[in-house]
Amino acid sequence: MKESLLLLLAAWLAFTPALTAQPKNTPPGKKSPPGLQNKAFFWLTLLHNNDAESQLINAGGSLTDFGGIAHFTTLVKKLKAEAADPRNRVRLGAPMLGTLMLSSGDNFLAGAEFNASLNKGFPFYDSIGMSEIGYDAITIGNHEFDFGPDVLAAFIAGFEPSVPFLSANLDVGAEPNLAALRTAGLIAPSAVFDFQGQLVGIVGANTPRLPFISSPRNVVTGLDVAAIVQAEVDRLTAAGVRIIILSSHLQSIAEDLALIPQLTGVDVAIAGGGSELLANPWNTLIPGDVLNPARPYPLLGTDAAGRSVPVVTTTGDYRYVGRLLAGFDKFGNLVSVDAQASGPVRVAGGNEPDAVRPDPFVQANVVEPVAAEIAALGANVVAVSEVPLDGLPFITLGVTYQQALRNYLEAGLGGQITAAQYPAGGSGRITTSMVIL
Repeated sequence: MKESLLLLLAAWLAFTPALTAQPKNTPPGKKSPPGLQNKAFFWLTLLHNNDAESQLINAGGSLTDFGGIAHFTTLVKKLKAEAADPRNRVRLGAPMLGTLMLSSGDNFLAGAEFNASLNKGFPFYDSIGMSEIGYDAITIGNHEFDFGPDVLAAFIAGFEPSVPFLSANLDVGAEPNLAALRTAGLIAPSAVFDFQGQLVGIVGANTPRLPFISSPRNVVTGLDVAAIVQAEVDRLTAAGVRIIILSSHLQSIAEDLALIPQLTGVDVAIAGGGSELLANPWNTLIPGDVLNPARPYPLLGTDAAGRSVPVVTTTGDYRYVGRLLAGFDKFGNLVSVDAQASGPVRVAGGNEPDAVRPDPFVQANVVEPVAAEIAALGANVVAVSEVPLDGLPFITLGVTYQQALRNYLEAGLGGQITAAQYPAGGSGRITTSMVIL
């Protein structure tokens, strides 16, 4: 642990000089006054998550005191209030503060919990809960297309108040419902937020593999993500936006780290799709999650101009709220990161020392009706197996236990049951909640 801490501290000591070596936004013909590049004028708190995937009730399994959208909502509200505390101006030595809450995609996913939304109809439970969280912008992920463009359109339209959904490399013009949302400004390549004259742009991007892993129908996916993102960054920069955040869903943080060297003008990248855990020794983790010294929060990429770019992400399922506290000078150059205040903040309830209470509105209007529907499905026995469904004969070298069990179930039951929904060594009872919908 001491070695890990020393490695991380060393990385942070190298971090600030790298940020200030090549200011990007100093006006032509002018130089920043001495020391200005190292002095933060505007501190932006970026709260974020990704891959929530309709895990609305809790984190699942034995982690019933962790995760869940109701506890997540309370925690986000708490972190927003902390970020807006005027005393931060004194603590951080900067006159301006701002906060944004962002999602990097895969906000819903097929399964019993989202099926409750489909049965309920408009607005979906996920839309209701996420509206209460208070997102400023949401990146479109690949799973948003799993039920086709019309379900995505209903999901977006169900937000109250409305929220911009972002992706610079998706053309939705051939899908009437999505095209109408684009006309209304609810689907866009980017969004801009004004903090007393400090303009912050959020650029979205989706994986170019979208047509092969989901069902976008007539939505056209731009394949050259780097060129498309750079064009949008350049457009925002020309319009006077000096701080730019990339919020992408490229399937892993490795994709973002590979993309950053092809770009200029991006200050921070938030990745989605991989559910990787980035954390520091001072961040409290959910039981079972293990600190990896090679994956601190944030990771650092280097852009085409040689500037360091923080890259962050979180694990999914409403388990953590990512928090990056970034300091910018008057010209919009990233000059500092408050490492001690940054990292994943776990979503805890029960008797945990950092527990928060579930948001009462989300608990009553999302979690409880979804849990009730799943319980009703689970009580509806549709078949009985004469043998334990343990899948042991199907375990082979190089195949995970879960996949082996899935193979076993599909072989014996025509693919009607998912391994994730039926535990090994089960009683043989097959319920409606196990059936793929």
